[in-house]
Amino acid sequence: RDLTLRGCQRHISFSETGLPSTLRTLAIYNCRALNSLTEGLMHNNSLEVLHVSRCPSLTSLSSRCALPPMLKVLGISSCENLESIVVVDEGLKNNPFLDIVKIKHCKNLKSLPDGPHN
Repeated sequence: RDLTLRGCQRHISFSETGLPSTLRTLAIYNCRALNSLTEGLMHNNSLEVLHVSRCPSLTSLSSRCALPPMLKVLGISSCENLESIVVVDEGLKNNPFLDIVKIKHCKNLKSLPDGPHN
């Protein structure tokens, strides 16, 4: 149900088929080579919590679709090179369960997608 990736020094990628269907929480910490979170991650229909912290190569979180539909918590911190969070097809509006979005210490972040209250 929970997966934590910590201190991975090599490239991390997520399969196009996504992560295990039972995964509820994904935490990624101190993974220097992680440069984006993409489609394989976004297709997980059971993911409720996503935390990403201290991944200096992360420049974007992007998806051509909405975030995982059951996502309740999105936390991103201390990713100093993160420039964009791009979610098309209604941005964050199609995530009725998304309750907490916490982004801190991401000094290069330029914009956020539209949320349900915009």
